[in-house]
Amino acid sequence: MDISLTPSEIKEAESVFPGENWFCYWRTSAALWESKLAAINSNGGPIFIPLYWGFHTENGETFDFGEQKPEADLGRLFKAIKQSRHEALWLLPLTPIPIQPNGGLPSFMARNPSHDINGMTSAMLDSDGSIHKMHSFYDPRVYQAFRKWVWQLSQNLTQKSVATPMRGIRSYWVGTQTAHSYIEDYSPTYVAGFTRYLKQQKMPVRLNDEGVEVPNLDAEQSTIHTAKYRKLISDLYSQTASESLGGFWTGEQDYGFLGGAPQDIFPRSCELWPHQSELMQDLWTQLEWNLLPSSVLIPPKSKKGVIGKFLKDYLTPSYITKCLQLEMADNDAGNFTPLVFFDVFWDDDLAQVAPAKLESLGLLNHLQKDFKGCWRWRGRFDFSRESEDETDNRLKFFFGRQMDRNRFQQVLRLFLNGQKVVLDRSGLDPVLEKKLQLFMTENELVSQDVNFLTKVTLIRLGEGMLLLHNGDQLCEQPPAKKIAFWEHLTKYLNIRHLNITGSDEQLFYTWKTRASGSFELNYNEIRRLSFYNPLNQRVKCQIQGSKQFAFLKVVDPVQAQAKSTPMGIEIEVMAGGSISLDFGHFEG
Repeated sequence: MDISLTPSEIKEAESVFPGENWFCYWRTSAALWESKLAAINSNGGPIFIPLYWGFHTENGETFDFGEQKPEADLGRLFKAIKQSRHEALWLLPLTPIPIQPNGGLPSFMARNPSHDINGMTSAMLDSDGSIHKMHSFYDPRVYQAFRKWVWQLSQNLTQKSVATPMRGIRSYWVGTQTAHSYIEDYSPTYVAGFTRYLKQQKMPVRLNDEGVEVPNLDAEQSTIHTAKYRKLISDLYSQTASESLGGFWTGEQDYGFLGGAPQDIFPRSCELWPHQSELMQDLWTQLEWNLLPSSVLIPPKSKKGVIGKFLKDYLTPSYITKCLQLEMADNDAGNFTPLVFFDVFWDDDLAQVAPAKLESLGLLNHLQKDFKGCWRWRGRFDFSRESEDETDNRLKFFFGRQMDRNRFQQVLRLFLNGQKVVLDRSGLDPVLEKKLQLFMTENELVSQDVNFLTKVTLIRLGEGMLLLHNGDQLCEQPPAKKIAFWEHLTKYLNIRHLNITGSDEQLFYTWKTRASGSFELNYNEIRRLSFYNPLNQRVKCQIQGSKQFAFLKVVDPVQAQAKSTPMGIEIEVMAGGSISLDFGHFEG
Protein backbone atom coordinates (compact mmCIF):
# COMPACT_ATOMS: atom_id res chain seq x y z
CA MET A 1 0.00 0.00 0.00
CA ASP A 2 2.75 2.44 0.90
CA ILE A 3 4.50 1.82 -2.41
CA SER A 4 1.48 2.93 -4.45
CA LEU A 5 0.39 5.71 -2.11
CA THR A 6 3.64 7.64 -1.89
CA PRO A 7 4.04 8.37 -5.62
CA SER A 8 0.37 9.45 -5.71
CA GLU A 9 0.94 11.95 -2.88
CA ILE A 10 4.09 13.28 -4.53
CA LYS A 11 2.36 13.69 -7.88
CA GLU A 12 -0.53 15.59 -6.29
CA ALA A 13 1.88 17.92 -4.49
CA GLU A 14 3.71 18.57 -7.74
CA SER A 15 0.43 19.26 -9.51
CA VAL A 16 -0.91 21.63 -6.85
CA PHE A 17 2.40 23.46 -6.41
CA PRO A 18 4.02 23.15 -9.88
CA GLY A 19 6.75 25.71 -9.19
CA GLU A 20 7.63 29.26 -8.05
CA ASN A 21 5.00 29.05 -5.26
CA TRP A 22 2.12 28.83 -7.74
CA PHE A 23 -0.90 27.27 -6.02
CA CYS A 24 -3.41 25.55 -8.34
CA TYR A 25 -6.39 25.59 -5.97
CA TRP A 26 -8.71 23.66 -8.36
CA ARG A 27 -6.43 20.58 -8.35
CA THR A 28 -7.01 19.59 -4.73
CA SER A 29 -9.79 19.41 -2.17
CA ALA A 30 -10.73 22.63 -0.38
CA ALA A 31 -10.54 20.67 2.88
CA LEU A 32 -6.79 20.26 2.29
CA TRP A 33 -6.00 23.88 1.46
CA GLU A 34 -4.90 24.87 4.95
CA SER A 35 -2.64 21.86 5.51
CA LYS A 36 -1.02 22.21 2.08
CA LEU A 37 -0.42 25.94 2.49
CA ALA A 38 0.96 25.43 5.99
CA ALA A 39 3.56 23.03 4.58
CA ILE A 40 5.04 25.77 2.36
CA ASN A 41 7.99 27.71 3.76
CA SER A 42 6.73 31.16 4.80
CA ASN A 43 10.17 32.62 3.99
CA GLY A 44 9.90 31.43 0.39
CA GLY A 45 7.96 34.50 -0.70
CA PRO A 46 4.27 35.07 -1.46
CA ILE A 47 1.87 32.45 -2.81
CA PHE A 48 0.74 33.06 -6.41
CA ILE A 49 -2.77 31.91 -7.28
CA PRO A 50 -3.60 31.72 -11.00
CA LEU A 51 -7.35 32.18 -11.39
CA TYR A 52 -9.06 29.59 -13.56
CA TRP A 53 -11.99 31.17 -15.41
CA GLY A 54 -13.17 27.83 -16.81
CA PHE A 55 -13.47 26.38 -13.30
CA HIS A 56 -16.01 28.99 -12.17
CA THR A 57 -18.62 28.84 -14.95
CA GLU A 58 -20.03 26.28 -17.37
CA ASN A 59 -22.34 28.53 -19.38
CA GLY A 60 -21.19 32.13 -18.90
CA GLU A 61 -24.46 33.14 -17.22
CA THR A 62 -24.11 31.53 -13.78
CA PHE A 63 -20.86 31.56 -11.80
CA ASP A 64 -19.74 29.22 -9.05
CA PHE A 65 -17.72 30.73 -6.22
CA GLY A 66 -18.29 27.90 -3.77
CA GLU A 67 -22.05 27.46 -4.14
CA GLN A 68 -21.61 24.17 -6.05
CA LYS A 69 -17.94 23.21 -5.74
CA PRO A 70 -16.13 24.01 -2.45
CA GLU A 71 -12.88 24.31 -4.45
CA ALA A 72 -14.33 27.33 -6.29
CA ASP A 73 -14.79 29.32 -3.06
CA LEU A 74 -12.19 32.12 -3.26
CA GLY A 75 -13.36 33.55 0.06
CA ARG A 76 -12.55 30.26 1.78
CA LEU A 77 -9.21 30.17 -0.02
CA PHE A 78 -8.45 33.69 1.22
CA LYS A 79 -9.14 32.59 4.81
CA ALA A 80 -6.91 29.54 4.38
CA ILE A 81 -4.09 31.77 3.17
CA LYS A 82 -4.51 34.12 6.14
CA GLN A 83 -4.52 31.14 8.49
CA SER A 84 -1.23 29.94 7.01
CA ARG A 85 0.28 33.44 7.51
CA HIS A 86 1.34 33.69 3.88
CA GLU A 87 1.15 36.73 1.66
CA ALA A 88 -0.62 36.05 -1.62
CA LEU A 89 -1.34 37.48 -5.04
CA TRP A 90 -4.13 36.55 -7.47
CA LEU A 91 -2.92 36.12 -11.06
CA LEU A 92 -5.59 36.89 -13.67
CA PRO A 93 -4.75 35.63 -17.21
CA LEU A 94 -5.21 38.33 -19.87
CA THR A 95 -4.16 35.96 -22.67
CA PRO A 96 -4.50 32.20 -23.12
CA ILE A 97 -2.44 30.48 -20.42
CA PRO A 98 -0.86 27.05 -21.04
CA ILE A 99 -1.26 25.71 -17.51
CA GLN A 100 -5.07 25.36 -17.79
CA PRO A 101 -7.34 23.34 -20.12
CA ASN A 102 -8.52 25.31 -23.17
CA GLY A 103 -5.95 27.97 -22.28
CA GLY A 104 -8.17 28.91 -19.33
CA LEU A 105 -11.42 29.38 -21.26
CA PRO A 106 -14.66 27.73 -20.11
CA SER A 107 -15.60 24.74 -22.26
CA PHE A 108 -18.60 26.50 -23.81
CA MET A 109 -16.23 29.19 -25.14
CA ALA A 110 -13.65 26.75 -26.52
CA ARG A 111 -15.03 26.81 -30.07
CA ASN A 112 -12.35 28.39 -32.20
CA PRO A 113 -8.81 27.05 -31.72
CA SER A 114 -5.88 29.40 -32.23
CA HIS A 115 -3.59 28.61 -35.16
CA ASP A 116 0.13 29.10 -35.43
CA ILE A 117 1.73 30.79 -38.43
CA ASN A 118 1.74 27.44 -40.29
CA GLY A 119 -2.00 26.95 -39.84
CA MET A 120 -1.65 24.27 -37.15
CA THR A 121 -3.76 24.30 -34.00
CA SER A 122 -1.80 25.89 -31.14
CA ALA A 123 -1.30 23.50 -28.23
CA MET A 124 1.06 23.12 -25.29
CA LEU A 125 2.12 20.37 -22.90
CA ASP A 126 1.72 20.90 -19.14
CA SER A 127 3.70 19.34 -16.30
CA ASP A 128 1.35 16.34 -16.14
CA GLY A 129 1.90 15.54 -19.80
CA SER A 130 -1.59 16.76 -20.76
CA ILE A 131 -1.97 18.70 -24.00
CA HIS A 132 -3.92 21.96 -23.73
CA LYS A 133 -5.26 23.55 -26.88
CA MET A 134 -5.25 27.34 -27.08
CA HIS A 135 -8.40 29.10 -28.27
CA SER A 136 -8.78 32.44 -30.01
CA PHE A 137 -9.19 35.56 -27.89
CA TYR A 138 -10.22 37.40 -31.09
CA ASP A 139 -13.70 35.89 -30.98
CA PRO A 140 -16.05 38.75 -29.88
CA ARG A 141 -18.03 36.22 -27.82
CA VAL A 142 -14.91 35.43 -25.77
CA TYR A 143 -14.42 39.09 -24.95
CA GLN A 144 -18.07 39.55 -23.95
CA ALA A 145 -17.85 36.48 -21.71
CA PHE A 146 -14.58 37.79 -20.23
CA ARG A 147 -16.33 41.05 -19.27
CA LYS A 148 -18.96 39.10 -17.34
CA TRP A 149 -16.28 36.94 -15.70
CA VAL A 150 -14.17 39.79 -14.32
CA TRP A 151 -17.25 41.71 -13.19
CA GLN A 152 -18.61 38.67 -11.31
CA LEU A 153 -15.13 38.04 -9.89
CA SER A 154 -14.93 41.60 -8.56
CA GLN A 155 -18.41 41.38 -7.02
CA ASN A 156 -17.59 38.11 -5.27
CA LEU A 157 -14.26 39.32 -3.88
CA THR A 158 -15.95 42.47 -2.57
CA GLN A 159 -18.86 40.58 -0.98
CA LYS A 160 -16.49 38.20 0.80
CA SER A 161 -14.08 40.97 1.87
CA VAL A 162 -11.14 39.32 0.14
CA ALA A 163 -8.18 41.69 0.54
CA THR A 164 -5.69 39.89 -1.71
CA PRO A 165 -4.23 42.08 -4.50
CA MET A 166 -4.54 41.00 -8.12
CA ARG A 167 -2.21 41.25 -11.08
CA GLY A 168 -2.94 40.54 -14.70
CA ILE A 169 -0.51 38.25 -16.46
CA ARG A 170 0.32 38.14 -20.15
CA SER A 171 1.73 34.75 -21.09
CA TYR A 172 4.58 34.18 -23.54
CA TRP A 173 6.66 31.43 -25.08
CA VAL A 174 10.06 32.04 -26.64
CA GLY A 175 11.72 31.00 -29.86
CA THR A 176 15.16 31.84 -31.24
CA GLN A 177 15.82 35.37 -29.96
CA THR A 178 12.11 36.21 -29.97
CA ALA A 179 9.16 36.24 -27.57
CA HIS A 180 5.64 35.27 -28.66
CA SER A 181 2.44 36.06 -26.80
CA TYR A 182 -0.10 33.25 -26.51
CA ILE A 183 -2.64 35.74 -27.86
CA GLU A 184 -0.79 35.51 -31.18
CA ASP A 185 -3.15 33.83 -33.60
CA TYR A 186 -3.53 33.18 -37.35
CA SER A 187 -6.88 31.32 -37.29
CA PRO A 188 -9.94 32.16 -39.44
CA THR A 189 -11.45 33.79 -36.33
CA TYR A 190 -8.47 36.12 -36.08
CA VAL A 191 -8.47 36.86 -39.84
CA ALA A 192 -12.17 37.77 -39.72
CA GLY A 193 -11.60 40.20 -36.85
CA PHE A 194 -8.50 41.67 -38.47
CA THR A 195 -10.39 42.19 -41.73
CA ARG A 196 -13.19 44.07 -39.91
CA TYR A 197 -10.53 46.24 -38.26
CA LEU A 198 -8.88 47.03 -41.62
CA LYS A 199 -12.21 48.03 -43.16
CA GLN A 200 -12.82 50.41 -40.25
CA GLN A 201 -9.37 51.89 -40.88
CA LYS A 202 -10.20 52.11 -44.62
CA MET A 203 -7.35 49.74 -45.47
CA PRO A 204 -7.56 47.40 -48.49
CA VAL A 205 -9.28 44.00 -48.31
CA ARG A 206 -10.17 41.50 -51.04
CA LEU A 207 -12.35 38.46 -51.70
CA ASN A 208 -10.60 35.10 -51.54
CA ASP A 209 -11.52 32.05 -53.61
CA GLU A 210 -14.38 31.22 -51.23
CA GLY A 211 -15.82 34.72 -51.56
CA VAL A 212 -14.75 35.75 -48.04
CA GLU A 213 -13.17 39.13 -47.37
CA VAL A 214 -9.52 38.92 -46.25
CA PRO A 215 -6.70 41.48 -45.82
CA ASN A 216 -5.03 42.78 -48.97
CA LEU A 217 -1.78 44.23 -47.62
CA ASP A 218 1.85 43.96 -48.64
CA ALA A 219 4.32 42.34 -46.19
CA GLU A 220 5.38 45.59 -44.49
CA GLN A 221 1.84 46.91 -44.08
CA SER A 222 0.68 43.53 -42.81
CA THR A 223 3.36 43.50 -40.10
CA ILE A 224 2.53 47.02 -38.95
CA HIS A 225 -1.25 46.68 -38.90
CA THR A 226 -1.16 43.18 -37.42
CA ALA A 227 0.82 44.62 -34.53
CA LYS A 228 -1.63 47.49 -34.07
CA TYR A 229 -4.64 45.18 -34.10
CA ARG A 230 -3.05 42.68 -31.74
CA LYS A 231 -2.18 45.47 -29.30
CA LEU A 232 -5.71 46.88 -29.58
CA ILE A 233 -7.29 43.57 -28.59
CA SER A 234 -4.70 42.84 -25.89
CA ASP A 235 -5.22 46.27 -24.32
CA LEU A 236 -8.98 45.79 -24.48
CA TYR A 237 -8.80 42.76 -22.17
CA SER A 238 -6.38 44.56 -19.87
CA GLN A 239 -8.49 47.73 -19.61
CA THR A 240 -11.66 45.74 -19.01
CA ALA A 241 -10.03 43.83 -16.14
CA SER A 242 -8.58 47.01 -14.64
CA GLU A 243 -11.91 48.86 -14.73
CA SER A 244 -13.94 45.94 -13.36
CA LEU A 245 -11.56 44.97 -10.56
CA GLY A 246 -10.83 48.50 -9.38
CA GLY A 247 -9.00 48.51 -6.05
CA PHE A 248 -7.95 44.87 -6.38
CA TRP A 249 -5.94 45.65 -9.53
CA THR A 250 -2.18 46.23 -9.17
CA GLY A 251 -1.09 46.19 -12.83
CA GLU A 252 0.26 43.61 -15.24
CA GLN A 253 3.24 41.30 -15.63
CA ASP A 254 4.71 39.42 -18.58
CA TYR A 255 5.42 35.75 -17.79
CA GLY A 256 7.52 33.42 -19.93
CA PHE A 257 6.67 29.69 -19.67
CA LEU A 258 9.59 27.29 -19.97
CA GLY A 259 8.86 24.44 -22.34
CA GLY A 260 5.69 26.22 -23.44
CA ALA A 261 6.46 26.67 -27.14
CA PRO A 262 4.24 24.81 -29.64
CA GLN A 263 7.34 23.09 -31.04
CA ASP A 264 8.22 21.76 -27.56
CA ILE A 265 5.42 19.18 -27.48
CA PHE A 266 7.18 16.37 -29.34
CA PRO A 267 10.70 16.92 -27.89
CA ARG A 268 9.28 17.02 -24.36
CA SER A 269 7.52 13.70 -25.03
CA CYS A 270 10.84 12.07 -25.92
CA GLU A 271 13.12 10.55 -23.30
CA LEU A 272 16.16 11.78 -25.25
CA TRP A 273 15.07 15.44 -25.15
CA PRO A 274 18.20 17.53 -24.25
CA HIS A 275 16.14 19.49 -21.75
CA GLN A 276 19.03 21.01 -19.80
CA SER A 277 20.48 22.96 -22.73
CA GLU A 278 17.09 23.66 -24.36
CA LEU A 279 15.54 25.01 -21.17
CA MET A 280 18.64 27.05 -20.35
CA GLN A 281 18.47 28.69 -23.78
CA ASP A 282 14.79 29.46 -23.15
CA LEU A 283 15.66 30.97 -19.78
CA TRP A 284 18.28 33.22 -21.30
CA THR A 285 15.90 34.43 -24.01
CA GLN A 286 13.17 35.05 -21.45
CA LEU A 287 15.51 37.16 -19.35
CA GLU A 288 16.61 39.19 -22.37
CA TRP A 289 12.95 39.85 -23.21
CA ASN A 290 12.32 40.98 -19.63
CA LEU A 291 9.89 38.14 -18.96
CA LEU A 292 9.47 36.69 -15.50
CA PRO A 293 10.35 33.00 -16.02
CA SER A 294 7.97 30.30 -14.85
CA SER A 295 8.76 26.59 -14.71
CA VAL A 296 5.20 25.46 -13.90
CA LEU A 297 4.92 23.49 -17.18
CA ILE A 298 8.07 21.48 -16.50
CA PRO A 299 7.88 18.26 -14.44
CA PRO A 300 10.15 18.17 -11.37
CA LYS A 301 12.45 15.54 -12.87
CA SER A 302 13.37 18.02 -15.63
CA LYS A 303 14.17 20.76 -13.11
CA LYS A 304 17.11 18.94 -11.58
CA GLY A 305 20.75 19.74 -12.28
CA VAL A 306 21.81 23.15 -13.55
CA ILE A 307 18.23 24.14 -14.42
CA GLY A 308 17.18 23.75 -10.80
CA LYS A 309 20.32 25.57 -9.64
CA PHE A 310 19.63 28.46 -11.99
CA LEU A 311 15.98 28.76 -10.92
CA LYS A 312 17.00 28.76 -7.26
CA ASP A 313 19.76 31.33 -7.80
CA TYR A 314 17.81 33.67 -10.03
CA LEU A 315 14.16 33.46 -9.01
CA THR A 316 14.67 34.50 -5.41
CA PRO A 317 11.62 35.71 -3.42
CA SER A 318 13.02 39.25 -3.30
CA TYR A 319 13.56 39.29 -7.08
CA ILE A 320 10.06 37.99 -7.87
CA THR A 321 8.31 40.38 -5.50
CA LYS A 322 10.33 43.28 -6.90
CA CYS A 323 9.38 42.31 -10.48
CA LEU A 324 5.73 42.22 -9.45
CA GLN A 325 6.08 45.50 -7.53
CA LEU A 326 4.52 44.01 -4.42
CA GLU A 327 4.36 46.03 -1.22
CA MET A 328 5.31 43.00 0.83
CA ALA A 329 8.70 42.76 -0.90
CA ASP A 330 11.51 42.55 1.60
CA ASN A 331 14.18 45.17 1.93
CA ASP A 332 16.55 44.57 -0.97
CA ALA A 333 19.63 45.69 0.93
CA GLY A 334 22.28 43.01 0.63
CA ASN A 335 20.39 41.06 -2.05
CA PHE A 336 21.80 40.56 -5.53
CA THR A 337 19.74 41.86 -8.45
CA PRO A 338 20.33 41.38 -12.19
CA LEU A 339 23.06 43.60 -13.63
CA VAL A 340 21.56 45.47 -16.59
CA PHE A 341 23.25 48.28 -18.52
CA PHE A 342 20.88 48.71 -21.47
CA ASP A 343 17.12 48.79 -22.09
CA VAL A 344 16.06 48.38 -25.73
CA PHE A 345 12.47 49.57 -26.13
CA TRP A 346 10.70 47.79 -28.94
CA ASP A 347 6.94 47.31 -29.26
CA ASP A 348 6.29 43.74 -28.09
CA ASP A 349 3.75 43.17 -30.86
CA LEU A 350 6.60 43.62 -33.37
CA ALA A 351 8.93 41.31 -31.47
CA GLN A 352 9.55 38.99 -34.40
CA VAL A 353 11.25 41.71 -36.46
CA ALA A 354 13.24 43.23 -33.58
CA PRO A 355 16.34 40.97 -33.66
CA ALA A 356 16.83 41.40 -37.42
CA LYS A 357 16.53 45.18 -37.14
CA LEU A 358 19.02 45.43 -34.28
CA GLU A 359 21.37 43.08 -36.09
CA SER A 360 21.26 45.32 -39.16
CA LEU A 361 22.32 48.22 -36.92
CA GLY A 362 25.18 46.20 -35.43
CA LEU A 363 23.75 46.84 -31.97
CA LEU A 364 22.61 43.27 -31.29
CA ASN A 365 26.03 41.87 -32.24
CA HIS A 366 27.76 44.35 -29.92
CA LEU A 367 25.48 43.60 -26.95
CA GLN A 368 25.80 39.83 -27.38
CA LYS A 369 29.57 40.09 -27.72
CA ASP A 370 30.49 42.45 -24.88
CA PHE A 371 27.41 42.63 -22.60
CA LYS A 372 25.73 39.26 -22.91
CA GLY A 373 22.95 38.90 -20.36
CA CYS A 374 23.29 42.55 -19.28
CA TRP A 375 20.65 44.10 -21.53
CA ARG A 376 16.89 43.78 -21.88
CA TRP A 377 14.27 44.04 -24.59
CA ARG A 378 11.46 46.19 -23.21
CA GLY A 379 8.23 45.56 -25.09
CA ARG A 380 6.07 48.10 -23.29
CA PHE A 381 7.02 51.61 -22.28
CA ASP A 382 5.46 52.99 -19.10
CA PHE A 383 6.81 56.45 -18.31
CA SER A 384 5.74 56.51 -14.66
CA ARG A 385 7.29 53.10 -14.01
CA GLU A 386 10.52 54.07 -15.79
CA SER A 387 10.74 57.28 -13.74
CA GLU A 388 10.12 55.55 -10.42
CA ASP A 389 12.21 52.45 -11.13
CA GLU A 390 15.83 52.38 -10.07
CA THR A 391 17.06 52.07 -13.64
CA ASP A 392 18.04 55.68 -14.30
CA ASN A 393 21.64 54.55 -14.79
CA ARG A 394 20.68 52.35 -17.73
CA LEU A 395 21.13 53.47 -21.31
CA LYS A 396 17.71 53.48 -22.98
CA PHE A 397 17.34 52.88 -26.73
CA PHE A 398 14.32 54.15 -28.67
CA PHE A 399 13.43 54.06 -32.37
CA GLY A 400 11.89 56.86 -34.41
CA ARG A 401 9.55 54.64 -36.42
CA GLN A 402 7.81 53.59 -33.19
CA MET A 403 7.35 57.14 -31.92
CA ASP A 404 3.97 58.79 -31.59
CA ARG A 405 3.47 62.20 -30.04
CA ASN A 406 2.79 60.93 -26.52
CA ARG A 407 5.75 58.55 -26.39
CA PHE A 408 8.07 61.17 -27.91
CA GLN A 409 7.16 63.67 -25.19
CA GLN A 410 7.73 61.03 -22.51
CA VAL A 411 11.16 60.16 -23.94
CA LEU A 412 12.13 63.83 -23.78
CA ARG A 413 10.92 63.96 -20.17
CA LEU A 414 13.15 61.00 -19.33
CA PHE A 415 16.07 63.04 -20.62
CA LEU A 416 14.99 66.06 -18.56
CA ASN A 417 14.77 63.79 -15.50
CA GLY A 418 18.45 62.92 -15.82
CA GLN A 419 18.31 59.66 -17.75
CA LYS A 420 20.47 58.61 -20.70
CA VAL A 421 18.57 58.14 -23.95
CA VAL A 422 19.69 57.02 -27.44
CA LEU A 423 17.15 57.80 -30.16
CA ASP A 424 17.37 56.46 -33.71
CA ARG A 425 15.76 59.38 -35.54
CA SER A 426 15.36 57.48 -38.85
CA GLY A 427 11.66 57.17 -39.60
CA LEU A 428 10.77 59.90 -37.08
CA ASP A 429 7.67 61.83 -38.11
CA PRO A 430 8.59 65.28 -39.55
CA VAL A 431 6.19 66.87 -37.06
CA LEU A 432 8.14 65.27 -34.20
CA GLU A 433 11.42 66.43 -35.76
CA LYS A 434 10.12 69.99 -35.56
CA LYS A 435 9.06 69.42 -31.95
CA LEU A 436 12.59 68.24 -31.18
CA GLN A 437 14.07 71.44 -32.57
CA LEU A 438 11.53 73.50 -30.62
CA PHE A 439 12.33 71.52 -27.46
CA MET A 440 16.03 72.32 -27.81
CA THR A 441 15.34 76.02 -28.39
CA GLU A 442 12.90 76.36 -25.48
CA ASN A 443 15.29 74.68 -23.04
CA GLU A 444 18.35 76.52 -24.45
CA LEU A 445 20.12 73.21 -25.09
CA VAL A 446 23.46 73.15 -26.84
CA SER A 447 24.20 70.18 -29.09
CA GLN A 448 27.45 68.66 -30.25
CA ASP A 449 27.56 67.12 -33.72
CA VAL A 450 30.02 64.41 -34.71
CA ASN A 451 30.22 62.59 -38.04
CA PHE A 452 31.16 58.99 -37.38
CA LEU A 453 29.56 56.64 -39.96
CA THR A 454 26.45 58.76 -39.47
CA LYS A 455 25.67 62.14 -38.00
CA VAL A 456 25.61 61.86 -34.22
CA THR A 457 24.07 64.65 -32.14
CA LEU A 458 24.85 64.72 -28.41
CA ILE A 459 22.83 66.85 -25.99
CA ARG A 460 23.53 67.02 -22.26
CA LEU A 461 21.59 68.57 -19.40
CA GLY A 462 22.89 67.83 -15.90
CA GLU A 463 22.98 64.05 -15.56
CA GLY A 464 20.71 63.59 -18.57
CA MET A 465 22.00 62.68 -22.02
CA LEU A 466 20.18 62.54 -25.36
CA LEU A 467 22.08 61.00 -28.25
CA LEU A 468 20.55 61.12 -31.73
CA HIS A 469 21.71 59.09 -34.72
CA ASN A 470 20.40 57.91 -38.08
CA GLY A 471 19.96 54.15 -38.08
CA ASP A 472 19.24 53.93 -41.82
CA GLN A 473 22.67 55.37 -42.59
CA LEU A 474 24.30 53.08 -40.03
CA CYS A 475 22.71 49.99 -41.62
CA GLU A 476 24.57 50.72 -44.85
CA GLN A 477 27.98 50.34 -43.18
CA PRO A 478 30.07 47.11 -43.10
CA PRO A 479 29.42 44.88 -40.03
CA ALA A 480 32.80 45.59 -38.41
CA LYS A 481 32.30 49.36 -38.62
CA LYS A 482 28.79 49.15 -37.16
CA ILE A 483 30.06 47.21 -34.15
CA ALA A 484 32.91 49.72 -33.79
CA PHE A 485 30.32 52.52 -33.66
CA TRP A 486 28.65 51.00 -30.59
CA GLU A 487 31.96 50.07 -28.99
CA HIS A 488 33.04 53.71 -29.16
CA LEU A 489 29.72 54.79 -27.68
CA THR A 490 29.88 52.46 -24.65
CA LYS A 491 33.53 53.36 -24.13
CA TYR A 492 32.64 57.07 -24.23
CA LEU A 493 29.93 56.51 -21.62
CA ASN A 494 32.49 54.77 -19.38
CA ILE A 495 30.45 51.58 -18.96
CA ARG A 496 32.71 49.21 -17.00
CA HIS A 497 32.40 45.49 -17.48
CA LEU A 498 34.53 42.34 -17.42
CA ASN A 499 35.09 40.46 -20.67
CA ILE A 500 34.67 36.69 -20.96
CA THR A 501 36.59 34.94 -23.73
CA GLY A 502 36.93 31.41 -25.04
CA SER A 503 33.54 30.27 -23.78
CA ASP A 504 31.31 27.94 -25.71
CA GLU A 505 28.05 29.57 -26.79
CA GLN A 506 26.13 27.06 -24.70
CA LEU A 507 27.95 27.86 -21.47
CA PHE A 508 25.38 30.09 -19.84
CA TYR A 509 26.21 32.77 -17.35
CA THR A 510 24.47 35.62 -15.55
CA TRP A 511 25.63 38.80 -13.88
CA LYS A 512 24.17 40.22 -10.68
CA THR A 513 25.00 43.20 -8.53
CA ARG A 514 24.46 44.48 -5.00
CA ALA A 515 25.56 47.43 -2.93
CA SER A 516 28.82 47.06 -1.04
CA GLY A 517 28.57 46.19 2.66
CA SER A 518 30.12 47.86 5.68
CA PHE A 519 33.30 45.79 5.23
CA GLU A 520 33.48 46.43 1.49
CA LEU A 521 33.65 50.22 1.40
CA ASN A 522 36.57 50.17 -1.00
CA TYR A 523 34.13 49.10 -3.71
CA ASN A 524 31.21 50.89 -5.36
CA GLU A 525 29.38 47.60 -5.78
CA ILE A 526 29.79 43.84 -5.67
CA ARG A 527 29.14 41.87 -8.85
CA ARG A 528 28.46 38.14 -8.97
CA LEU A 529 29.16 36.11 -12.12
CA SER A 530 27.48 32.69 -12.22
CA PHE A 531 28.24 29.95 -14.77
CA TYR A 532 25.96 27.01 -15.61
CA ASN A 533 26.99 24.17 -17.91
CA PRO A 534 24.02 22.15 -19.29
CA LEU A 535 26.22 20.28 -21.77
CA ASN A 536 27.56 16.75 -21.54
CA GLN A 537 31.13 17.96 -21.82
CA ARG A 538 33.42 20.22 -19.83
CA VAL A 539 33.80 23.84 -20.89
CA LYS A 540 36.58 26.33 -20.23
CA CYS A 541 36.67 30.12 -20.44
CA GLN A 542 38.66 33.05 -19.15
CA ILE A 543 37.60 36.24 -17.38
CA GLN A 544 40.00 38.96 -18.43
CA GLY A 545 41.50 41.07 -15.68
CA SER A 546 40.74 44.79 -15.24
CA LYS A 547 42.08 47.56 -13.03
CA GLN A 548 38.53 48.46 -12.00
CA PHE A 549 37.72 45.01 -10.60
CA ALA A 550 39.09 42.89 -7.78
CA PHE A 551 38.41 39.16 -7.57
CA LEU A 552 36.98 38.44 -4.10
CA LYS A 553 35.87 34.81 -3.77
CA VAL A 554 34.42 31.66 -5.31
CA VAL A 555 30.83 30.77 -4.33
CA ASP A 556 29.08 27.37 -4.48
CA PRO A 557 31.32 25.48 -6.91
CA VAL A 558 29.68 22.28 -8.18
CA GLN A 559 31.93 20.20 -10.43
CA ALA A 560 33.78 23.37 -11.37
CA GLN A 561 36.89 25.30 -10.42
CA ALA A 562 38.42 28.77 -10.83
CA LYS A 563 42.14 29.54 -11.09
CA SER A 564 43.91 32.93 -11.04
CA THR A 565 46.41 33.62 -13.83
CA PRO A 566 48.37 36.74 -14.85
CA MET A 567 45.73 37.32 -17.57
CA GLY A 568 42.71 36.94 -15.30
CA ILE A 569 40.60 34.06 -13.98
CA GLU A 570 40.39 30.70 -15.74
CA ILE A 571 37.13 28.81 -15.29
CA GLU A 572 36.57 25.10 -15.90
CA VAL A 573 33.03 23.74 -15.55
CA MET A 574 32.34 20.04 -15.91
CA ALA A 575 29.15 18.60 -17.40
CA GLY A 576 26.20 19.62 -15.24
CA GLY A 577 28.43 21.87 -13.13
CA SER A 578 28.03 25.44 -11.90
CA ILE A 579 30.10 28.06 -10.13
CA SER A 580 29.83 31.69 -9.01
CA LEU A 581 32.51 34.33 -8.50
CA ASP A 582 32.29 37.65 -6.68
CA PHE A 583 34.13 40.77 -7.86
CA GLY A 584 34.49 44.15 -6.25
CA HIS A 585 34.04 47.09 -8.64
CA PHE A 586 35.59 50.47 -7.92
CA GLU A 587 36.19 53.69 -9.82
CA GLY A 588 39.64 54.34 -11.14
